Amino acid sequence: MNTKDIYNINILLAEAKEQDVKRIYSSLNGDSKVVNVVNSIKDMKTVLSRFKPDLAIVNYLLKDGKGLEILNNISRYNEFPVLLISDIEDDEIALEALEKGAVDYVVKSEAAIAALPKICGRVMRKWELVKEKMKAENALRLSENRFRSVTETATDAIVTIDDKGIITYWNNGAKNIFERDPDEALGKPVTVIIPARFRELHNKGMDNYNNTGKVKILGKPLELVGLKKGEVEFPIELTISTWSIEKRRYFTSIIRDITERKKLEQTLVAEKAKVECSNKKLQKAYDDLKISQTMAFQQEKLAGIGQLAAGVAHEINNPMGFISSNVDTLGRYFKKLNEFICLIESVLTSQADSKYQKNIIEKRNQLKIDFVLSDTENLIRETMEGAGRVTKIVQDLKRFARPSEEELKLSNINECIKSTLNIVWNEIKYKAAVNKEFGNVPAAKCNPQQLNQVFMNILINAADSIDEKGVITIKSWQENSFVFVSISDTGCGISENNLTKVFDPFFTTKTVGKGTGLGMSISYDIIKKHNGKFKVESKVGKGTTFTLSLPV
Repeated sequence: MNTKDIYNINILLAEAKEQDVKRIYSSLNGDSKVVNVVNSIKDMKTVLSRFKPDLAIVNYLLKDGKGLEILNNISRYNEFPVLLISDIEDDEIALEALEKGAVDYVVKSEAAIAALPKICGRVMRKWELVKEKMKAENALRLSENRFRSVTETATDAIVTIDDKGIITYWNNGAKNIFERDPDEALGKPVTVIIPARFRELHNKGMDNYNNTGKVKILGKPLELVGLKKGEVEFPIELTISTWSIEKRRYFTSIIRDITERKKLEQTLVAEKAKVECSNKKLQKAYDDLKISQTMAFQQEKLAGIGQLAAGVAHEINNPMGFISSNVDTLGRYFKKLNEFICLIESVLTSQADSKYQKNIIEKRNQLKIDFVLSDTENLIRETMEGAGRVTKIVQDLKRFARPSEEELKLSNINECIKSTLNIVWNEIKYKAAVNKEFGNVPAAKCNPQQLNQVFMNILINAADSIDEKGVITIKSWQENSFVFVSISDTGCGISENNLTKVFDPFFTTKTVGKGTGLGMSISYDIIKKHNGKFKVESKVGKGTTFTLSLPV
């Protein structure tokens, strides 16, 4: 603002002396500038009630009191600047004027009055600066009020510490969470709210900052433990930010009590564990159901095959009955014919002359009667043995194919193995020799048809594991109150990774379409239902041994 700007503002003059009014008026209104003039505090208040000037020039002494009194009303609203003038030079008056809101102070003199336009210009420029300062102070005050309003009403704790680890700010949320009044926290080291086991870590962090000037700012919430009054620990979550004022570093933490959240998390973990346990049970039930369905299908299929086999066995058994009977009768007839032939030969040779005897002997040799008689006896004996073997196979087939009974009964394990061998012999004989080392074992309470199925699965797998020619060894023995059966082969063996999966449903090392992966799983289930145990040992390239035990 320059000198000319004075003529564009409204000035209120408060002066008690007439001669000074004229001098000031003349100085400020060289070009007929209108100035409002009053000589008392009362008149000044009246004027100000209906009009607000751009500048007020107020004398220290007015008719009804000190002009300083009106400054309290004016400065309170910060509406316009005041220039205080005085007839006497007094530093205390000047200081008081400035403290109560006057922008400037001037001692009246001829020179000062003449220079009033310039002085007023200076006052207006100062006023602009004062207004900017007041605006900034008001904004800062408003910001501080808002900050305090936010921080003091926040439910989270807001705590600030300096670079020495001393608490410098403690909001109402911190008071509630840590149960400590401000006077119990402000000025205290932050370690009063940190458990002892974390204090060394905190002190190292502060030492690191003091030595390097670096601090790690946590970009995500950190879960720690806080300390309430009385050394009571509780879980907290906090975030840390850092800032500086006048080269001093401060750290502000927003801290939240997560006790309830931790309880909820523990509840959720427990519920999740229950759900996972239930899911495992459901999965197991589902797997068991699948196995049971498959077993039921297999049993139904086996039952159908069993009925067919039983029918075939019955049909074979009938003709084998009369074949065996006829061959047995034929043997007895042959003995009689042989005896009769010998008698006739004896009579003829004793009664006939030498010519006839010679002819008889030649004819006997020509027809190989001695060989026929001897070989016929062998043929009849071998036929009887073959018929007996067929009958035995048919009996084993009927026994193996008999529908499974749930009721357990005492059975000879060795006989079950022999019966199964007869059934699967055609699968084994081209692949392996069978060594049978049967011990003298007592009868075991079992379901023989189901055990036959177990033995059949193991024997067929043993044969399948042998590439060209090998050996299958079957042993049985008794230890304490258990009967043991082991079936070993010299096949390719099972790798260590697959060894633990042997009894898993649908697991198989056979080629696609050759195995269902259910044989050993069903076998394991059968032995388990018999209160027995199943064990497998194997070495790749050496062979495999399955050992099962059943209670006597």
